[in-house]
Amino acid sequence: KVVETDLYRIRFENRGARVVSWVLKQYRDDQGKPLELVSVAAAKVDRHPLDLEFDDAKVTEALRRAMYLAEVSPGPDGSTRLLFHYADGSGTEITKRLEFRRSSYLVTMQIQAQRDGKPLVPTILLGSGFGTESGLPPSNGDRNDITQVAFSREGKVQHRGRDALRNTHQQNEAGPILWAGLEDHYFAALLLPGTGAEAIQLSLDPLIEEGREKQFLTVGVRPRDGTGYKLYVGPKDRQLLASLNLGLEGIVNYGFLPEIAQALFFLLRHINQATTNWGLSIIILTLIIRLAFFPLTHKSSVSMRRTQEKMKRIQPRIEAIKKRYHSMKRDMANRQKMNEEIMALYAKEGMNPLASMTGCLPLLLQLPILWGFYNLLVNAIELRHAPFALWIDDLSKKDPYYITPIVMGITMLIQQ
Repeated sequence: KVVETDLYRIRFENRGARVVSWVLKQYRDDQGKPLELVSVAAAKVDRHPLDLEFDDAKVTEALRRAMYLAEVSPGPDGSTRLLFHYADGSGTEITKRLEFRRSSYLVTMQIQAQRDGKPLVPTILLGSGFGTESGLPPSNGDRNDITQVAFSREGKVQHRGRDALRNTHQQNEAGPILWAGLEDHYFAALLLPGTGAEAIQLSLDPLIEEGREKQFLTVGVRPRDGTGYKLYVGPKDRQLLASLNLGLEGIVNYGFLPEIAQALFFLLRHINQATTNWGLSIIILTLIIRLAFFPLTHKSSVSMRRTQEKMKRIQPRIEAIKKRYHSMKRDMANRQKMNEEIMALYAKEGMNPLASMTGCLPLLLQLPILWGFYNLLVNAIELRHAPFALWIDDLSKKDPYYITPIVMGITMLIQQ
């Protein structure tokens, strides 16, 4: 079965009632094709998104191979409903209901399972793997090829990468957990049980190809109780996630003092509305930040220059004092006396010996702003595949010819 909306196209298979393809229509991969978020590893290791696992391994295997009846029907407000149902005639019955809205990445889902009239609580899987990852460590430091498990526990978003499971290949995280799923740098697939999850299970699925072992992450979410879920599969757009009021926006990591990054992004968005070029908008925002700090920077520079001139003028006298005590430098009493004479000279000339350190003050004041700006630029999905000018056709990637870092180095030398 295929479900298609304005935002995505999803293909399910009746065997196991699981997802075999989830394409985001408004985003492209690095080859220019519509972005596929179901990893190629899913079919190879036979673990797909929305697979179910039960405490009884035999039941799990039987239901993974079972052929479900599928029915697609229209829902309210232009939504699409998909129903999967399976019954083996001997007391085992599974029902999956999903509802897709035309202009939302959020899917509502209900899963009911029972055996011999008793309810079963399944673990719902996301994986194996996610997006376009290769299952190998990124060879060029590309953040887009790093998949992690993300989950929210006690109001804090936590992340676990492949390295966390390298020795055990399996790890449990106790609840209560609000939501959990898989993410790469710009996209995520997150499952939210209606009553939260009592635990999640992280695992590594090995795949040997071309003589190399690849590792793909899978996360299993086990709800406390109930049958209702929400599933978000889409971009890590903080503004979009915040509008859902589900506590998902924390997955966009703006680092220390995220409020600064959010405020800067607010300005950047408004600047971009006028320029329609993210690269130009970044330059303008950088100039605004520099102008805002200019009075403080200028005052500090003038103060430093005056201090340097005074130091240059009295430096011969300081050297003379040091020379006079040179032969007695191991004597602590004479060393103390030498320091007192130098300090008296500073006082006579009206100098603060720590004045040279005041030049660091503007940098310290700017540091939170610069750190927030950096985290904003690294994480903003709006910059993904956004062109600037000439040879720079993707602001989320490094300069392929290293022209910009060379120019930056030259301009820094000129400024100094």
